[in-house]
Amino acid sequence: MSRRFLQHICLAFAAAVLFLGTGTAQAAPYTAPGYTPDYYETPNWANSPPLRKFVDTLPGLDAGAKNNLGQYIPVAIPDTTSYPGSDYYELELDEYSEQMHSDLPPTKLRGYRQVNTTDPNVSSFHYLGPLIIATKDRPVRVKFINALPNGSAGDLFLPVDTTIMGSGEGPNCAPADPMDPMSPMNCEMYTQNRADLHLHGGRTPWISDGTPHQWITPAGEATNYKQGVSVVNVPDMWFKADGTMITEATFPGSNCAGSTTCAEPGAVNNPGDGAQTYYWTNQQSSRLMFYHDHSSGITRLNVYVGEAAGYLLQDDVEKALVNGGTVNGRTFKAGTIPADQIPLIIQDKTFVDGDPASPTYVKKTDPLWNWGTGPLSATPNAKGVFEREANTGDLWWPHVYMPAENPFNPDLSGMNSYGRWFYGPWFYPATPVCGDNGAQLPMCIAKGPVANPYYDPTCDPAVTGFCQPPLIPGTPDTSWGAEAFLDTMVVNGTAYPKLAVDPKPYRLRILNAAHDRFLNLQLYQADTNVPKGCPTCADNSEVKMVPALEMPAYPNWPADAREGGVPDPALRGPAFIQVGSEGGLLPAPVVLPNQPVSWNLDPTTFNFGNVNGGTLIMGPAERADVIVDFSKYAGKTLILYNDAPTAFPALVPQYNYYTGAPDRTDMGGIAGTPIGFGPNIRTVMQIVVSGSGGSAPPDDYNPAMLTELQNAFKTTPTEAGAFSLSQDPIIVGQTAYNETYNKLFPATWPNWGVSRITDTSISFKQPDGTLMENFPMMPKAIHDEMGASFDEFGRMAAKLGLELPFTNAATANFVLQNYVDPVTEHLTPGGMQVWKISHNGVDSHPIHFHLFDVQILNRVSWDGIIRLPDANELGWKDTIRVSPLEDTIVALRPVTPQVPFPLPDSIRPLNPSVPIGSDMGFSQSDPKNGGNLGGAMVNQMYNFGHEYVWHCHILSHEENDMMRPMSFLVPPAAPATLAAVNNGPNVDVSFKDNSASETSFELQISNDPSFQAGVSTQPVAASVPASKFGETMQVSVNPALGTYYRVQAIDDYTPAAPASYTPDWKAATSRSSWSNIATVAAIPIALTSPASLAFGNQPFGTASAEKTVTLENGGRSDLAIASVTLAGANPGEFAVSANNCGATLAPAATCSISVTFNPTVAAAASASLTVNSDDPARPALAVPVSGTGIASALATLSPLQLVFDPQPVATTSAAKTISLSNTGNQDLAVSAIRLTGGTVADFNVTHDCPVTLTPAASCTISVTATPSRAGTVLADLAIDTQSPAAATSVIPLSVTGTAPIAVANPAALDFGSQFAKSASLPKQVVISNAGTAPLTVSGIGFAGTNTGDFSQTSNCGSAPIAVGASCSVDVSFTPQGLGSRTAALAVATSDPATPLVSVALAGTGVAPVASVTPTTLSYGNVLVNTASLSQTVTVSNASSTTALQISGITLTGADPTHFTLASSCGASVAPGGSCSVAVSFTPLAEGAKSAALTVVSNDPFNGTPAGTFSVPVTGLGTTITLSSQALYFGPQVLNNSSSSQVVSILNTSDLPMTISNIALTGANPGDFTQTNNCPASLNGGRSCTINIRFRPTAPGARSASLSIFDSAAGSPQSIPISGTGLLGPAATLNPTSINFGNVTRGSTSQAQTITLTSSGGVPLKISSISLGGDSPGSFTLVNNDCPIGALGLASGSSCTVSVAFAPNRGTGSRQATVNFTDNANNGTSTQRVTLVGVAQ
Repeated sequence: MSRRFLQHICLAFAAAVLFLGTGTAQAAPYTAPGYTPDYYETPNWANSPPLRKFVDTLPGLDAGAKNNLGQYIPVAIPDTTSYPGSDYYELELDEYSEQMHSDLPPTKLRGYRQVNTTDPNVSSFHYLGPLIIATKDRPVRVKFINALPNGSAGDLFLPVDTTIMGSGEGPNCAPADPMDPMSPMNCEMYTQNRADLHLHGGRTPWISDGTPHQWITPAGEATNYKQGVSVVNVPDMWFKADGTMITEATFPGSNCAGSTTCAEPGAVNNPGDGAQTYYWTNQQSSRLMFYHDHSSGITRLNVYVGEAAGYLLQDDVEKALVNGGTVNGRTFKAGTIPADQIPLIIQDKTFVDGDPASPTYVKKTDPLWNWGTGPLSATPNAKGVFEREANTGDLWWPHVYMPAENPFNPDLSGMNSYGRWFYGPWFYPATPVCGDNGAQLPMCIAKGPVANPYYDPTCDPAVTGFCQPPLIPGTPDTSWGAEAFLDTMVVNGTAYPKLAVDPKPYRLRILNAAHDRFLNLQLYQADTNVPKGCPTCADNSEVKMVPALEMPAYPNWPADAREGGVPDPALRGPAFIQVGSEGGLLPAPVVLPNQPVSWNLDPTTFNFGNVNGGTLIMGPAERADVIVDFSKYAGKTLILYNDAPTAFPALVPQYNYYTGAPDRTDMGGIAGTPIGFGPNIRTVMQIVVSGSGGSAPPDDYNPAMLTELQNAFKTTPTEAGAFSLSQDPIIVGQTAYNETYNKLFPATWPNWGVSRITDTSISFKQPDGTLMENFPMMPKAIHDEMGASFDEFGRMAAKLGLELPFTNAATANFVLQNYVDPVTEHLTPGGMQVWKISHNGVDSHPIHFHLFDVQILNRVSWDGIIRLPDANELGWKDTIRVSPLEDTIVALRPVTPQVPFPLPDSIRPLNPSVPIGSDMGFSQSDPKNGGNLGGAMVNQMYNFGHEYVWHCHILSHEENDMMRPMSFLVPPAAPATLAAVNNGPNVDVSFKDNSASETSFELQISNDPSFQAGVSTQPVAASVPASKFGETMQVSVNPALGTYYRVQAIDDYTPAAPASYTPDWKAATSRSSWSNIATVAAIPIALTSPASLAFGNQPFGTASAEKTVTLENGGRSDLAIASVTLAGANPGEFAVSANNCGATLAPAATCSISVTFNPTVAAAASASLTVNSDDPARPALAVPVSGTGIASALATLSPLQLVFDPQPVATTSAAKTISLSNTGNQDLAVSAIRLTGGTVADFNVTHDCPVTLTPAASCTISVTATPSRAGTVLADLAIDTQSPAAATSVIPLSVTGTAPIAVANPAALDFGSQFAKSASLPKQVVISNAGTAPLTVSGIGFAGTNTGDFSQTSNCGSAPIAVGASCSVDVSFTPQGLGSRTAALAVATSDPATPLVSVALAGTGVAPVASVTPTTLSYGNVLVNTASLSQTVTVSNASSTTALQISGITLTGADPTHFTLASSCGASVAPGGSCSVAVSFTPLAEGAKSAALTVVSNDPFNGTPAGTFSVPVTGLGTTITLSSQALYFGPQVLNNSSSSQVVSILNTSDLPMTISNIALTGANPGDFTQTNNCPASLNGGRSCTINIRFRPTAPGARSASLSIFDSAAGSPQSIPISGTGLLGPAATLNPTSINFGNVTRGSTSQAQTITLTSSGGVPLKISSISLGGDSPGSFTLVNNDCPIGALGLASGSSCTVSVAFAPNRGTGSRQATVNFTDNANNGTSTQRVTLVGVAQ
């Protein structure tokens, strides 16, 4: 189904080969904590102890709903007074223990409790509590207190892989040897007691989003890392230094709570060490959310140990649906949604089995386990490690990276039978090891495979069965694993709970809170025929399973022969009606009938193996709001059943825990799951309905309730429905939303709101009617496994990233990114985006978006098959399923959370776990092209704006490294109270800083109050720090530039180098709105530009070119100009050459003054150009001027550019000339005259310039142009001189090439549907000359696939088409076939760029597609003058567009009078329709008769001739009848005779009939016998009989023919006979002997399993199974699932018996047998398995 599915098929096959071979004669290497893991013969995995299912009740909400274990989910009690308008909670995190199953002791956990309440039921710790119930638009404020233990006591009691970024080393590092800076670095480690809160699904300000770097440690923790780099407390919650909260209750009159200022002395926003504050807006519709930990590097572990709790948000619409009421004019009926609601929070866990005698003892399969709560040994082991005693009930977590591959496996499978995840260096393409072939970080792994300490080069697998390979992965010993699929289902904190309900409807609020596991939830009635698994086990604990084979009564039930079968469809329970998802209410209620999971099994499709069906499918973190009606199930027991594959969508056998599953210990799995016990991931929960006598059809629901729901959700012309009332409008209109909004959205391309696989943009209509055309989609990427996606140790890692835009076969590429790479996802408030997420890999990923919900538009596989969202995926979702080998398209529109305080930006190091300047952890990939960056990306302080993330909610994927940051670019708050006053020549400006995120301010000044003209700007520095707000900012404008002033705040996000992320991937700035406008009184202001004139070197005795000073009046009144003078040291060397400044210069007006430099000597000169005016600040405005007189040549060119007249392409212009003169006082050396830049080949240059040009001399340069293409052609003429320094003068050259340009309009013709072989009306193509020269058309024809379907006429003659003129071509379409027909109109022209103009032609040939079935009719033998049964001929029209016209249906041929017809066919058959003709045979005489049924139609292609179909009909008129036309004996055991079957012969004529012989012929006549009483002559009206028996001589299908040779027509009469030979009962045992080895007296060995297979053709009836032999008392049968008695073991089926060696006294060898007594070989038979063991 997928690569992972195939991988595990290979694993299973490899394991089976090993098992069926010689076996492993040697024991696995001994390992223990501190030892190198054994990757090949030890599972390094664990399973929970056997837990009875359904013996504990489901915990409910509050203490009144506690279960028998004392478990319940507390509901938090809000403080509504401390912060008026908000609910306030204080939540504390700590460790505690809780019993999660009756068969387990209490389990150590971490979780939350509310401490600002006096209710002891709420202030105590309980798993998944406290649940918070919130109201839309009423904020929730939280003070979070991390009260976990400090130091090593605060370490997690699970394995922590410190190589995962954020869980190990931090940035504080120092050399191990202080005297040697090059010695290895010692880095301070992050602690394991870090925590934060993330409200999953909340529209939350970033400072309270609980992202990975917003964690805190407990108070008093001895670390330099006390909080994450993104921690910001709520700005309007105030505390004293000791942590006391400042409210009106604690400090009356303080007015601090909820205010951004607080005058109370010592007031701070920091609640103290070990605490932080959160603000959750609840500005969303009703929905189930949950809050959980999100700490960097340890999220997966913190959540697994219990750091998660529910959060229920309610709104008015939901309340009205439950209780009745009116919202915005829409009245809802009470009970539309049931008031009784039950939360179901579903997880999977594995519990440690600490009993050494148990078969699931953790250290038998996971000998390296050394975590939990057990005591440590007093002395270390051989590796110096203190081993911890395993404690039953502790949580277990995987910690060894088990490679799926063993490239040294002698069975050539390449696989490791105990493996679980791919290892990069052994995958293809292999992940390179750094240093190999020059590989460098990050494009390689630092540590590759290493030597295997358990490798024995002398080992021979032919002798030992298995040999350790020479290499093992170089992965950490305590390692992250790609997933953790655990074996015990837990609901609301109880393993396998049971729930009692009444026969009525309930609302179930379901959350998939599993770490990795997907769910496909269904309901089935329990199998009442299955006995209890043990005396104290629960009744009705299993679902009845049937083989997954075709069942005609259930055509939609899976028939893929899956292992373990499928639930019996006859026992389906009530259907789900889903009304909501994690995004709140759905657009419409959805009925979900119970359906097992199904896969796309079409191997011709690209996404073969993806899940394509089920019932309530939920990925991790998805939620479902469903209604289940138990009204008709009184007295019934139901099972909440899950069959989602693990991993999803593949199916990994080791993780498939279910009742009766095979022994998987050979691949690291469990031996099997007995009835009534776990491990089991399918039977999630038992539901017992009170009462009795209930009866319901499968998938029952209340139609009246559904109708009420549908009406409530539907929008009418006068009333809005529940979705449109409560939810933000969707972005993309699709037909699925027609009733939601009472609008008709486009259903077909191009505006259908659906993306095809090659689309880069999408067109759609919004609910408000706005049409969005060609809206660009943003290409995103997911990649997992597949060689390219592995971490630095070679472990497979899933990654998010980008797909290169405009991907095609030549450019397809993903740019995979790490979490620490700079942001490439930028969001703006209310800004719509459409993401097209392309997934190349094997896993389906639940992708979660912080801050916003998304709308799923569609999925499209890479071969182009479009799949619309499931009905229960419509509306809004915060977590979506993205499956491999297809694109998932989502639309999003972030909404800014409205908060009563300004927010700072998130400015932090890109990678907080390494020092600034380090390049560690970065992908170093250029996001524009996937190549290497121009310069290395290094750790730096980075402005994220408002920081959020999107990530996979398979938490192990999230943390390594399937998460990316997002920047929400919210403009800063606008400044306020701007004031401006004149201060002499200056203006003093002040304003209030309302922003906490500005990087600067921009002050605008103008004399125009609308700021449309004459605007000057002045930057103003941000407040320090930038997060500070409320301060008054002051700035002086010097000089004053205008009357009107305004200011705005600017937030600059521009990152540091490398520039690859700028500007393509980074918004430069975000700007606030403008402040108020301030004005000042008017004064004149004189300004000059430039501020000085520098002429540089000028040959003495010559005049320089002019330089100009612009004088501007920047004031608000006229500027009076008294004079303009030159003064200073050398005023005579300069001259005012022009001056257009009058006596007065108006405000904002300008004038200019030009100056030249005329040196008289070779020396430096300076002066001052002075403007005397009435500017009060600058009455004598001076502009310094300077220059240096030199002795030098001076090259002067005229003209300074050449522009040629338009010139026909490929022709040469007349020459244009340039004069080069030496206007200096020294010789000018001319070193080169050359063409450069642009299209130099289109120009030619000649000249008469000497090598040396004397003073006052000149020469001529001639240039011609020969344009090679139409349009402007540019180049430069460069003249290199020495005067005396090297210089180059450049003359720009340009010419416009003229040429014809052929344009066809339209560019394509679509003829639509046209009846085949008939010509359409012509369509016209206009050929226009859009060029600059006449256009010649030299030929017109057709090209492409169906050229014969098109014809043309035109008026495009041989005369050229003038510029701007056109001719036309009329094209007709005569389809010669059906379906899409394409070609291209090809017009040959003189256009040099496009000599062949092509116009795409398309049309659809339509016609009826007739068929007649069957193609022959045969009636066999029919008595003369007797009508046969009629046979039907069906006339079908397969066309989807065109009716089939029928002009005649007749009988023709030799004997038409012997046949009759009756037709239901009219004159036509509709598209896709059919009609029928009934034909019967009434022979009028004895003998063979024939005719033909002829149908004449207008089908232009089919039939002979076209449109005519002839069906031959034959029959035989006879006077003999036979009682049977065929005999079938069914299955029969070999060499046993069946009962007889009888055939009677009746002579219906008046004359005698001769019977000459009755014989058996055909394939197997010897397997049948016949006897008869038929005479040689059978008189008319008489009959005789033939008796036939079946005695098969060989297995399988057997057949023959009974032939009767007589004088009647059609002799011999022949009857086919058949049956099936079956082998008798037979038995096969595997193994036939078991050697238990050495076992200590008084102990019991691990059980070994014997498989008995019914290998015969009939059931094997087993009469007994017992122990015998010499020492039967030393062995014990511990499990037996073989049926004893009459029912038997079905043919091909197997059962198992488990036996253990339990010597109780004496030592030495013991022998016994397991005896199976059955009916093998058709008699009483005993098969034996020999047992051997040695007691010691």
